[in-house]
Amino acid sequence: MGVTEIEIDILTSKEYPKQISNNKPLETALNEIKVKLTKILEREGSKLENVKEVKLTFTFNFKEHDHYCSTCKASLISTDGKVYERTVNCMGNTINT
Repeated sequence: MGVTEIEIDILTSKEYPKQISNNKPLETALNEIKVKLTKILEREGSKLENVKEVKLTFTFNFKEHDHYCSTCKASLISTDGKVYERTVNCMGNTINT
């Protein structure tokens, strides 16, 4: 069936999901996500130092969709323990998990 879930730790830009090999496009994309996150935090009056963990979890459902469709769960945990999560489907619509 293949890979059904991949979790990416955004703050550890050199850490790749064990299911996929290291590659330059992935490295570039992860670094750009970290840059964008930093800009969003600054715009909201915060800093990357206030963030303990940021993960993206992609879940693939081959039974219902083609191999390009996945859900993506974004999780951010601040250094004071607050948890922020959002999940979207392959069309960008927020879904409840």
